[in-house]
Amino acid sequence: MKQKYKIRWIMIAGIIIIVISYILLNLKGHIVIRGSKVIRYKVGLLDKSKKDVIVSIPEGTTEIMDYAFYGCKFIEQVYIPESVKMIHKKAFTNCTNLKEINLPKSLEKVGSGAFSGCTGLEVVNIPESVEYLGESAFSYCSNLKEISLPRSLKEIRELTFYGCKNLKNTDLPANITSIGVAAFCRCSSMEVVKLPSSITDIGAATFYGCSGLREVILPDNLKNIENETFYECTNLSSIHLSDNVERIGHNAFAGCSKLSEINIPDSIAQVGVTCLEGTKWLKEIPMDSNGLKCYKHILFKATYNTEEIDIPPDITVIAGGIFRGHDKLKRVVLPEGVKSIGDYSFGNCIYLENIVIPETVEYIGMGAFSNCKSLSEFSIPKYLTGINNNTFENCEKLEAVELPKELEYIGEDAFKGCILLKNIIIPKKVEKIDDGAFDFCENLEEVVFESDPLYVGNSFYNTIFYDNIKEDEDGCKYIGTHLIEIVDNKKQCIVIKEGTVSIARNAFSVGDIRKVVFSKELKVIGESAFGSCHKLKEIELPEGLLHIDRLCFESCENLNRVYIPKSVEYIGDSIFFHSVNLKEVTVSKDIADKIDFDGHVKVRYIE
Repeated sequence: MKQKYKIRWIMIAGIIIIVISYILLNLKGHIVIRGSKVIRYKVGLLDKSKKDVIVSIPEGTTEIMDYAFYGCKFIEQVYIPESVKMIHKKAFTNCTNLKEINLPKSLEKVGSGAFSGCTGLEVVNIPESVEYLGESAFSYCSNLKEISLPRSLKEIRELTFYGCKNLKNTDLPANITSIGVAAFCRCSSMEVVKLPSSITDIGAATFYGCSGLREVILPDNLKNIENETFYECTNLSSIHLSDNVERIGHNAFAGCSKLSEINIPDSIAQVGVTCLEGTKWLKEIPMDSNGLKCYKHILFKATYNTEEIDIPPDITVIAGGIFRGHDKLKRVVLPEGVKSIGDYSFGNCIYLENIVIPETVEYIGMGAFSNCKSLSEFSIPKYLTGINNNTFENCEKLEAVELPKELEYIGEDAFKGCILLKNIIIPKKVEKIDDGAFDFCENLEEVVFESDPLYVGNSFYNTIFYDNIKEDEDGCKYIGTHLIEIVDNKKQCIVIKEGTVSIARNAFSVGDIRKVVFSKELKVIGESAFGSCHKLKEIELPEGLLHIDRLCFESCENLNRVYIPKSVEYIGDSIFFHSVNLKEVTVSKDIADKIDFDGHVKVRYIE
């Protein structure tokens, strides 16, 4: 009996010792290091009740890896040694109490989202050694007031300072060549922006919602003012555009209520939808007898909804959306000399029957004639090189279209729903026919290709032409050298036939496929081509592949290894989204930087 009690007490004592040891070992947080890399911060029991933890990273450390300190809200200060060269993706994301960070002179790279959501940061000095600042690096740092950018920096990427509402004027380095999408969006405390002369490209919505912005100096090299670049900059009163500006995008200056001075250079060739809507400048432009607001060579606005419109003879540019939804309009005469018809210019003009397009037209925008249900004939100008997305979508009475010989591109849903279209000749210069281009052209029965494009997507679904295509022994449908769809999605092993150049969007999605053997000639893989292929485990893409579109391998839950060749030039967003068991990817360094990996993925770089 005594022996039993003795054993019991020994067991209890052992448990107590284990518990005490665990508590002692985990009382304070500590850094987990492998080799010379910080892998993660293991949170201690005391950390959870504090907000003033100071972390010192040991000397000799060279990299702070993905998610290393993610969500450590108790950290107030971090000391980084001079040996550190890289801070990787989301390393300090949502460290909301982080107030001080020293970035060493050895640092070369700050990864995407590295300090996103660090709402306690007020001042950051980025050393001259840094050459790469990832997208969203300081987004939502709402208390950030001051940041110094190094002269070595050549690019400010998308969303870098998004939502930094207390960030004031920032000196941009002289070597900066581009600013990414929404980089300074909603930085409402910014007052003055001087863009260096080296900048040639500003992304869409770059200064969207910068309500405090009153002065902007644009460089002479800038060619495009992108969509929503200065949208709702309510204190901006004047802007000077150089003679090199060729395009003003959708809503570029919309909502800039105080904007009263803007020079419109003769160089402008395209104008987006409502690009100056709500500005004092546009309100003050006089209206002609036809209800048109014109300035120089540009037709900016049409206020009257009439059956017939004659465009003034000196107009060369028609702004986007100006006749959109005019449900009385039946006839339009465009003068010789018009070069550009903006996006959605005549969209939803359901009674438009006739429009004369002069041969001088070089650009017809997205959705320009979409839902023009009464338009029965259309002459496409011979110098047009591209038909944009949705341009003629749902033109239900359009029976015949002759595509110009100079055409290179047919956009997504370009002729979708043109139910009377029976045949089409694809000119030999066409390199891409995007997804849905002729979808629901129910009577389309003959398609002639004068050459083989680089990409043909699922462009002919719901047509007689497509229904007549026979699948091969693997249950796949091809248009020439382009794999469009697997009809039998129960197939487990697919050998893509030799010579295949492209795989269309959704071609294998939601299939039982376990193995794919690719053709050596493959160049393009479309959006979500292998999406939700739950049984797919390994992918080895062929050498020579150039383009992988967004979401290509999304939700491939059992995918664990992927090889991406060095030849790839473009890779879309979120190609491995929800592929939760991905363990290893072999890829070039340049392409790897564009992929949003989870922290557990091992990346092997191709030399």
